[in-house]
Amino acid sequence: MADGFYEWEAQGRRKQPWLIRMQDGRPFAFVGLWDRWADPAGRAVESCTILTTTPNALIRRFHHRSPVIIAPTDYTVWLDAEILDPERLLPLLVPYPPEAMTAYPVSSLVNTPVSDSPACQTPIGDPASASSGSNLPGL
Repeated sequence: MADGFYEWEAQGRRKQPWLIRMQDGRPFAFVGLWDRWADPAGRAVESCTILTTTPNALIRRFHHRSPVIIAPTDYTVWLDAEILDPERLLPLLVPYPPEAMTAYPVSSLVNTPVSDSPACQTPIGDPASASSGSNLPGL
């Protein structure tokens, strides 16, 4: 689960970080894959990845792809290890509805891995610079 993720908008020679969240502020889940396998020496390796899809209208401002975000009603389908037919899962790998999301600029503190504080999620600048999926013409 996540409460947001960051993307960067090119602004000339610099990049402005933006925090992308759900409009209602609730946590959400990315679609991912996890596996355990053996390396050539026979050691167990655990690995994971987040799947991506085409961006919705909100994310397109920042990037040519977006993490797949799954609706809570679809968690049990995605996590059901008995579902082996890709045709049952492919409909979940679509852009999330932009009207359920919002984005706003944040401090460049997020550009430094040692920064781990609420300040990384604090909006900066004019609140009117925030973008929401329900206000797409403002992008």
